[in-house]
Amino acid sequence: MYFAHESLLATRDLIWGQQAQTYWNVLFARFPPGSVEAAPGRWSSERYPGDDKSYAAFTHFTFHLTDKLSTLMGLRYSEEVKHGAFENPFFDPAPRAVFTAIGVEPGPQYNAKHADSSVSGTAGFQYAFDTDKMEYLTYSRGFKAGGINLDTNAAGLVANNPALVPGATELDPTYKAEKIDGLEAGFKADYLDNRARTNVAVFYDKITDLQVARFLGCG
Repeated sequence: MYFAHESLLATRDLIWGQQAQTYWNVLFARFPPGSVEAAPGRWSSERYPGDDKSYAAFTHFTFHLTDKLSTLMGLRYSEEVKHGAFENPFFDPAPRAVFTAIGVEPGPQYNAKHADSSVSGTAGFQYAFDTDKMEYLTYSRGFKAGGINLDTNAAGLVANNPALVPGATELDPTYKAEKIDGLEAGFKADYLDNRARTNVAVFYDKITDLQVARFLGCG
């Protein structure tokens, strides 16, 4: 049996320095003066609370069908329940604040829940030619729960923020579970009075909804 509980609170504050306005003026030099505003001081305060509860029950057996042939079986039931949010208690209200002017932030605030459950496991055969030679064939099903992106733009950009754009539609900050089906066949042998060993394996994995962590931003 397995249980885990993770709770977190990430916070971020951005304070413009004295040279921020000069930097952005240079960057947007091709636009009319005053196109963006980056006055010294607090620009934003952000909070990212998250909570995750994981439950699992699993077992694994090896059955000896003969003195040479064995079968292995494993089974696991997993369930995860996650909560995540993006809160923005303060954001520079100036309509020409840099990231608002270029349409990046503030993204919509959100409070989301995501739950996944799955049955996964493995099954296979193992044949021992003698004490130092063996071949096997296995199938396995893997599972990694989906979740919630804890990010300023997980629910979209300024165009998706109904607090700034009437009628705007927020994006879904959740992502799907990752699943993998794998086949593996192999041969193992010890020889030359156990002074040498050869292990050979071939495998094929099919992954669905691969989860990849990426950073999209400018700081």
